[in-house]
Amino acid sequence: MIVRVLFTLASYSYVACALVSETTMNYPCQEGSQVLKLENANRAINCEQSWTADSIPIGSFMSGSVECHSPCITVTDGEIVISGCVNATLTVICNQVHVTEFRTHYLGIQSNPLPLQDYKKTDRHHYGTCACVMLLLLIFVGFSIQHCISHQCTVRNTGPNQI
Repeated sequence: MIVRVLFTLASYSYVACALVSETTMNYPCQEGSQVLKLENANRAINCEQSWTADSIPIGSFMSGSVECHSPCITVTDGEIVISGCVNATLTVICNQVHVTEFRTHYLGIQSNPLPLQDYKKTDRHHYGTCACVMLLLLIFVGFSIQHCISHQCTVRNTGPNQI
């Protein structure tokens, strides 16, 4: 009886522990829509496929059922078209002989910074330069005033009207 219970527990723990493999792929962000494709699409035949962005569901593809939510434009077997540059994750769960799950994280890489970002960086650089110049100017004026005051004091003490 104890052997039977242990065997049953071992069987359930094996089924509940599906192996999850994860990969990360970078893709270059382009202007307009982006197409994200599963590298080995035949790996996901007859499997549940769900797409998320920031843990929010944006699309799914299952046999006979397709869902697509913004920023998703279209979703097909192993592929999604999205508007804009979005970091997305494809989760594929297959329940054939064994339950398998794999995730592919797609990270959008900006090739050229936006002009507004360049302006902000340049703007910050100008603020730093102006602050440095103003600080140096204040130090120079301070030393000049101190020098003039100490020079006038020595002139008064050594002037011709001294008794």
